[in-house]
Amino acid sequence: MEITMTLTVTPEQAAAIAGLLAGSKPLNPSAPPLQSEPLPTASSQPAPVAAPQPAAVPAPTAVPVNTAVPVQQEPLPTGIPTQVRAYSVNDLAIACRPLMEAGKQPELQALLAEFGAPAGLASVPENRRAEFAGRLRQMGGQI
Repeated sequence: MEITMTLTVTPEQAAAIAGLLAGSKPLNPSAPPLQSEPLPTASSQPAPVAAPQPAAVPAPTAVPVNTAVPVQQEPLPTGIPTQVRAYSVNDLAIACRPLMEAGKQPELQALLAEFGAPAGLASVPENRRAEFAGRLRQMGGQI
């Protein structure tokens, strides 16, 4: 930003200003002090404002609307899955591993017994694997 000012001073005042800027004492200490006039501010001189002109409003035109065309809406999703994901024995085993490492073997054995599969994951009925996966999630499994 650049600011430009114009000052009107007497030769004596100019010499005094130059001396002050150079760091010396004023040449004429009896000289009258510099007088400055207050500058006009934006609030004291408001800028001229054009009077608002009413905008030309076009006359409304009739737009034909065809109400005979039916609008077909797609059914809204219900948020409830309609299909259950099929989990493989490998999916269940991958989810069980961190639980076993966390020391939850007794809980996993109890869960297998509850699903009628005390022999292991391979004996969990295929139609109940999604339910088994949900129970693994409840235990903290990532599946």
